[in-house]
Amino acid sequence: MRWTSSGFRNRFRYRFGISYPFGKDTKGYKPFQASFSNELFFTDNEPYFERNRIQMTLNYKTTKGSAIQLGYLHQFYYKINDETGRDFLVVGFYYELFGKATSKTAQENELKDN
Repeated sequence: MRWTSSGFRNRFRYRFGISYPFGKDTKGYKPFQASFSNELFFTDNEPYFERNRIQMTLNYKTTKGSAIQLGYLHQFYYKINDETGRDFLVVGFYYELFGKATSKTAQENELKDN
């Protein structure tokens, strides 16, 4: 659902993505991950196609539950002549709040290593 200055509109988002973890397996995970995703946005009003986003990123896992991300996003928006541009630098930090249950010794070892 989307609310704009023109009122409420339905919006349907479809995302296809693929990722590939790589690097030397340390502490039970691979530290690097390359990913690619494509998002398509549709509405239930004409014109039905609204937006297409393509994103390529490289992630580095600093710990098992956190990662930093650097990437590139290209966006095509059908309805608006976007003044901010179509190409963006993506910078992110991700922290996993509720991870898989681990044993107390695994948690202690991770704390010692960090």
